[in-house]
Amino acid sequence: MKAGLKCGMILLLALLALGSTGCVAQHEYDKLNLAYRRSQEQIAELKARLEEADARIKALQEAASSQDPNLVNKLEQAIAERDRLAKALADAESRLRAIGSQGPVLPAELDRALVDLANQFPDLLEYDQAKGMVRFRSDLTFELGSTTVQPKAIAALQKLAEILRLPAAAGYEARIVGHTDNVRIARPETLAKHPTN
Repeated sequence: MKAGLKCGMILLLALLALGSTGCVAQHEYDKLNLAYRRSQEQIAELKARLEEADARIKALQEAASSQDPNLVNKLEQAIAERDRLAKALADAESRLRAIGSQGPVLPAELDRALVDLANQFPDLLEYDQAKGMVRFRSDLTFELGSTTVQPKAIAALQKLAEILRLPAAAGYEARIVGHTDNVRIARPETLAKHPTN
């Protein structure tokens, strides 16, 4: 059985036993990232259209001095369009600021605890602040072909469990992702418990 799956199973069991949660789903991060990019594109387009409307207004104002009723009507329409575009631009910029001001994915206390955890076990795990994800290096969590968690990994999992019990972690989901390898199980004690990977 590959170490990654074993790590995932152990972590899942630890999380279920604690009843706590602590990570943000990748799809939420991707959704925010997409919304941010779309807002940036919309702002660029609205700014260009607003500049065009301002140029038309200026040209119509210069031509309107002749008091042609048709030009005055076009000027009023151009001003109304400019005002509509300016409002749409302000709304898009507001949405972009809201997306950008969300700051860290996790609350500050939880984020700091996970940063400290990653710093304490840099050879065993990493923490992605932008995604709120903790990733264990499976080759350091289990020995190849074994389901026994190594002592250093046990210490890291215990620290993670403490973090997941923090009040700041309440209300978050933990998603455990793991995998197995295709290395034949050779240890008789492992094979007795797990006949296949």
